[in-house]
Amino acid sequence: MPSIKDVAEKAGVSIATVSRVLSGKSHVRPIVRDRVLVVIDELGYRRNRVASSLRKRSARVIGLSVSDICNPFFTEIARAIEDTANSHQMSVFLCNTDENSDKEQVYLETLLDEHVAGIILSPTRETLEPFGFLLKSDTPVVTIDRRLPGANVDSVVSDNVQSAYLLTTHLIARGFRRIGTVIGLQN
Repeated sequence: MPSIKDVAEKAGVSIATVSRVLSGKSHVRPIVRDRVLVVIDELGYRRNRVASSLRKRSARVIGLSVSDICNPFFTEIARAIEDTANSHQMSVFLCNTDENSDKEQVYLETLLDEHVAGIILSPTRETLEPFGFLLKSDTPVVTIDRRLPGANVDSVVSDNVQSAYLLTTHLIARGFRRIGTVIGLQN
């Protein structure tokens, strides 16, 4: 993969000039800008976003870790997060853990290694201990669907008890007496 140095050498300019062209800075002569863009195209140069985010100390990617992407609840959430991120010129890195804590651990470590701007997490476990490494990082974390008791993070969760109460009273008010429910995981 060609580097920014390769582009600079082939275009006959400095690395700083190539960087200015890539970041859209206006103080590059049009003829030089065009030459650099031609070389970028010829070499197939692609910006190293990880290196860029390290230098800028900010990333344009949000990590989203869901416990089961087949669950329509998470499909809807993923779509809403992606739409919102896109409207802010950000991307979403989607991780599906399949309720597997080992898989979740690998994904979370990868997201931290990629220096994502933040992580939205549907935790596989509702205990704080396994997430210590994540919470010690400088990466903002928000949990969805489940809380991490004792963690100093924002959470977006449904009030399942209140929802069940409202649904049941609605059915009773309509005359139903034999009411059953189908629920997900026991935990």
